[in-house]
Amino acid sequence: MITDHENAGTEITRSRHWLDQDEIDDFCRPLKQHAAQIRFMRQHGLTVTRKPGGAPLVIRSHFEQVMNPGTSQAKTGKREPNRAGLVASFVRA
Repeated sequence: MITDHENAGTEITRSRHWLDQDEIDDFCRPLKQHAAQIRFMRQHGLTVTRKPGGAPLVIRSHFEQVMNPGTSQAKTGKREPNRAGLVASFVRA
């Protein structure tokens, strides 16, 4: 939960999995219409779906990945199994 500092003591339940409408409005400024916001975000490479009311819906992790491509969490290169860790786990058991 996120505490709303303007209304001291109250808490707002926001999903941190999706961008909220305020964040979308800020990113798409000065666009106000949902259809225009969706077009704008798709032009920037985002995958955008529509809520039942027509508002855009964007997954936060996807937004961060597209907007910050240098901070990719996926490591490139060949992965090797940790043989020493596997052997150590059998020795302990």
